[in-house]
Amino acid sequence: MSPVFQFLLFAGLIFIVFRLVKFLLTVIDIKIEKRKWINRYLPLSEFVAWVVLIIHGISKFYIRFPLYSYALFVLLIVLTLIVSWFMFKDLIAGIIFKSNRNFTVNETISFNDLTGKIIRFESRTLVLETFSGKNIHVPYSGLLGSVVSKSNPAEKIMSKKILLDVPKDHSFSKLFVLIREDIMNLPWASVKKYPQINLIEERSDSYHLEVIIFSIEEEYLYKMEQYLKGKYKH
Repeated sequence: MSPVFQFLLFAGLIFIVFRLVKFLLTVIDIKIEKRKWINRYLPLSEFVAWVVLIIHGISKFYIRFPLYSYALFVLLIVLTLIVSWFMFKDLIAGIIFKSNRNFTVNETISFNDLTGKIIRFESRTLVLETFSGKNIHVPYSGLLGSVVSKSNPAEKIMSKKILLDVPKDHSFSKLFVLIREDIMNLPWASVKKYPQINLIEERSDSYHLEVIIFSIEEEYLYKMEQYLKGKYKH
């Protein structure tokens, strides 16, 4: 079999296999933790597969097809430079952002129609908590070209973390919507911050959830906790 045909065959297989895996992730019901783990390492695995194939192609083409070998070598350099840029641009931008901007943890900032409280400074991203109670990771490279200003919310919103064991009568996505609607319909819930609902563990007959509720009074938080534990008792 011709080395060129072998190279094209393996290239086609790599492309099809990784596209198939991405498609299966959207249709197969797997645990959230496994899905996150696969999505995190799938791009890296595909990159490694292409690099190995290109290096193998260079060695195969070097004697019989030197022009192909040189072309693959150039392609390998280009891919390496592109990946290096994506890996290090946020690190460099983070150093510039943290050295030039006077922001601290727990301050609320606004930029590009987004407002959130600074939770922590990571090496490549700034972690913010939005008014909906969701933590988001903002790449530093997206901040450098934006106007970032400090914000002072008028209302001091209090929060409380609740652990719930909820019967597995619905899928987690449907349960998420039901619990959030129940909380937002309570008269004590904050209208500025949506409750945060996180799946800690999926058991055979129940979901172990972490629910963060928001209100302007500590007494209201207690009432909301009692309501939720009473309605979603396992």
